[in-house]
Amino acid sequence: MAVTLAVSAVSANISFAQNYDVREQVRADRMKASGLDNLISFDVPTLTAAPAGYEPFYISHYGRHGSRYAYTERAYTDLLTMLTVAQKQGNLTEYGEKVLSRLKPFYDRVKYHVGDLTEIGWEQHQRIAQTMVDSFPTVFGEGAEVDAVASTSIRAIISMASFCLSLQQQRPDMEIYEHQGFLELQATAPNTGKNELRYKGPELNYPFDENTEQFIARRFPAWKDIYSRMFRNPETVIGKRSAYSVLVDTYMLVAGMASLPENVREDFGDVFTPEEYATMWEVDNLERFKEYHQYKTSCSAIVDDILDKADERISSGRKGADLRFGHDHVFMALLMIMDIDGFGTIPSTTDSLAYWFQTYRSPMGANMQYVFYKPVSGQGDVLVKLLVNGEECRPCGLKTAGWPYYSWDELKTALKAQVRRYVYTAEELAQIEKKAKEVDRTPAQWVRDTLSQGCVYHTYSGYDPISGTKQNVNVLEVDMNNPRYKVRFNYDRQGGTPTSNVAAEFGAVAAINGAYETSSVFIRTDGTTYHAIENELVMNTPVPQWRNDGGVYASADGRKVRIDGSARGLNLNDTRKHYARKAKKWANILTSAPVLIDDFKPVGETFAEKGLEERQISMIHYEDPLRHQHVRHPRTAVAVTADNHFLMITVDGRWPGFAEGMNACELTKFIAGHFNPRYALNLDGGGSTTMTVAGHGDPKTCVVNYPTDNKKRNHDGQRRVCTHVLVVDSQKQ
Repeated sequence: MAVTLAVSAVSANISFAQNYDVREQVRADRMKASGLDNLISFDVPTLTAAPAGYEPFYISHYGRHGSRYAYTERAYTDLLTMLTVAQKQGNLTEYGEKVLSRLKPFYDRVKYHVGDLTEIGWEQHQRIAQTMVDSFPTVFGEGAEVDAVASTSIRAIISMASFCLSLQQQRPDMEIYEHQGFLELQATAPNTGKNELRYKGPELNYPFDENTEQFIARRFPAWKDIYSRMFRNPETVIGKRSAYSVLVDTYMLVAGMASLPENVREDFGDVFTPEEYATMWEVDNLERFKEYHQYKTSCSAIVDDILDKADERISSGRKGADLRFGHDHVFMALLMIMDIDGFGTIPSTTDSLAYWFQTYRSPMGANMQYVFYKPVSGQGDVLVKLLVNGEECRPCGLKTAGWPYYSWDELKTALKAQVRRYVYTAEELAQIEKKAKEVDRTPAQWVRDTLSQGCVYHTYSGYDPISGTKQNVNVLEVDMNNPRYKVRFNYDRQGGTPTSNVAAEFGAVAAINGAYETSSVFIRTDGTTYHAIENELVMNTPVPQWRNDGGVYASADGRKVRIDGSARGLNLNDTRKHYARKAKKWANILTSAPVLIDDFKPVGETFAEKGLEERQISMIHYEDPLRHQHVRHPRTAVAVTADNHFLMITVDGRWPGFAEGMNACELTKFIAGHFNPRYALNLDGGGSTTMTVAGHGDPKTCVVNYPTDNKKRNHDGQRRVCTHVLVVDSQKQ
């Protein structure tokens, strides 16, 4: 069978993939308008018969988990909280009262199921497996072997179990092996932060000048009309939150209903008009592209896994299937990497993006199947066709004289070329690492900017002799002996707010992100305790709670601020009692760990064991304090000097050659060596690390560091966090 590569990916796919009437389709089909929350359809065209003399013998598959409850509780609580607060303020319309009356009992039905697979999700994978066997019985004939692997997500694991149970019911004697582990992330969810084997490649920058907020302002300027129908004064509840942060949770609430059991779901479809819902799909479509576009490098590992396992099956003659179960963001990245039906095309404008990239192509239960065919005679090329959600598709912009069948050798070459676009070779990596080591080892110098009397902004960018790497550090130092300055803590009860939004709301001189996840720490602001270390384990992991060795305290008027490590060494119950006692004295408390400096003692230097090899560290759970504090990450910290100066500190990281980040030991030495504080405490870091300084950094947000959540070295990658530490100047409010 002859297969020829298309002259150009775009020209080869224009009639096949460019979807100029996508907006009309979305307006007419509410399920499509639900984007990533739409459900897989089993109403698909009849498959093309196998070429004469060929039969299928092997399937290589990647599937998204089935229907689930919302993956974040914010989808259920954000609008609920807004409505509840507004009701107390007399700010609800009659319609808002009706929505709240439905939302309260609905939340009671779903609040303990966040992220769980639903019965519908289970049934989807049962049916996909049954369809696979019915469509390709020879793949699952005598001697067939099935290998199935899932990501670390429970809903992915249960989806795998459903699928394999269905296979076993249809083929009781077939050998099926199901497994899951961190070492298999490369085949299921290689973009996860826990994956130490993640591929590296060229920086994949967001290709458009217009971001999501600007897109909303231009294409959806009347978005607040949605909330005007529920609130007498929507500005009161929306505040200074960004448009997308408000809209996305409402959209997820409405869109996710189709995945829920009938006795659980509640129809909130009237919250959006059909036109608003279709426009909201396009807004979310752009935001998801912004996120998923950057996963093309890491998720190329799955393409390599497909290639390697297919070649092994072909050479060994073993029939059966390799199954992989994961998530929508991976599935969408694969569609782009493989340029399936032109999905990898990047147009010139945000308005054109929807013609090529559509989130509804990754419904609940989404799956792609490479189906391999061999000649019955044993003589001839191996052929393959691609099914996406049951429909025959075109990979890599390839043309074929025998649609939809392709020569495996030529398709393999095309897939390798696609991976090559996004992944560095070993030789390229070696050159990059060599260049990174050839750094100028002249120590960086501090640059100091006096913002006002008693308030100094310090920056440090360049080689750091303590860590032996490049670092980028921001420090705000304020003299708390000066009565004009106050320290404030903020707790956001609606699921998190970017640090810059909070800084703007309070008119802060500077602000940083605060403590770890709320259920793992003690949070008290303005005299009210909101969290008291509810979780005995860290973030639903087997790791015992360790995140409360120290606390930062501020008085009710913000004039006094203290740090101590007096909870170090206490068990969890005693730690809770300890901070309950502290709450009788202090109006504001945030706890965290590790304590870095305790009464001038550099205790952070020994918090994590030294001398461990990278291999040993990688075998420790990601949330274990030994690993968490042993490796380099972006860091946020606070410190207090003997002469009552308060320091807010951020250390950027994950930017090779510019800012490598620090571990707990390096951070302790750095702070002690440059500022000699009496006390210092590490706060939440990683993707949460953010600092704003009024009049500096980004012109719009005043973010001065380089947050990492958008994977781009700019000031736009802020994470929504629940706690913040701020310095305010009473003379500037």
